[in-house]
Amino acid sequence: MLVDRATFCARLRAARESKGMPLGQIAASTKISISLLRGLEAADLSRSPKGLFRRSYVRDYLKAVGLPVEPTIAEFLHLFPDADDQPIMRIMPITGHD
Repeated sequence: MLVDRATFCARLRAARESKGMPLGQIAASTKISISLLRGLEAADLSRSPKGLFRRSYVRDYLKAVGLPVEPTIAEFLHLFPDADDQPIMRIMPITGHD
């Protein structure tokens, strides 16, 4: 089931709130700033890091709130694509015959 960005982020927030975890607790345990966590829950990634760093902080958030990491990361990357997340095509040079 595909959802929109706002619904996805509302689900993240609901998971955190259902555990009674304030953002400050997640920030302290993950070393992620509260402003980035607020942005994630509000579907505003304008100040978030790119590529690997962004995936890493989302992964840490998901672990902290107890959501399944791999399927949720895949959904996140689908909803919030980042140029740094695109696979790099490796072009092999054409060589002579064996």
